[in-house]
Amino acid sequence: MKKPLREILAPLSTKDKMKYIWDYYRYHFIIGIIVIAVLSYIIYDATSKKEDVLNIVITNELIFPDAVQQFEEKVNKALLSEDEQDDSRVFIQTLQSSGNDANMQVGIDLQKLTAQMAAGMIDFYIIDEEVFQQMNEEKQVHSFLEMSGLKELTFSDEEVIYSKHDTNDVVGIKVSAINLFDEILPESDKILCIPITTKNEEYIARFIELINSNN
Repeated sequence: MKKPLREILAPLSTKDKMKYIWDYYRYHFIIGIIVIAVLSYIIYDATSKKEDVLNIVITNELIFPDAVQQFEEKVNKALLSEDEQDDSRVFIQTLQSSGNDANMQVGIDLQKLTAQMAAGMIDFYIIDEEVFQQMNEEKQVHSFLEMSGLKELTFSDEEVIYSKHDTNDVVGIKVSAINLFDEILPESDKILCIPITTKNEEYIARFIELINSNN
């Protein structure tokens, strides 16, 4: 007969207790986070006046709210018609990356982002090249050409990154090569990609056509 949790934890140190709980209940925690994130998004979406038709996540060391707001307005005007803007919007999320492991807020934001991505709520993701390459290796990114329906992009080979599994398949674009991001992410070394979990083909195609035509 399995011992009660209280008896198992009693002789352990605080550190060992935390490790034991994490080892045996981590999947419950992860599922709980995903459920909370999805429910929060659904509640927000139901009560918001405008529907989020495209969700772009930007990770960067420095985040300036005013610049993000201006960029969001710029993208909405460029991507949506005036009639569409009455009840729809492009939503820009930001995540401040940090090398400080003690930064709890960064960890919480990252967990929420992971949950949203698992649920297919993230359409475009701007990330460090190291993280992108890991996603590329694990086939966690969509093809830009397949998602847009375009036969080719206006970016050079030096400005795009190809799939590690298909050398003809563009799965990443260097942000520094995209004119649209000049003001918010000048001289950035980040990569723009499309998470494999998203199914929002219509607006993803629109955005790809937008950045492709402005270069």
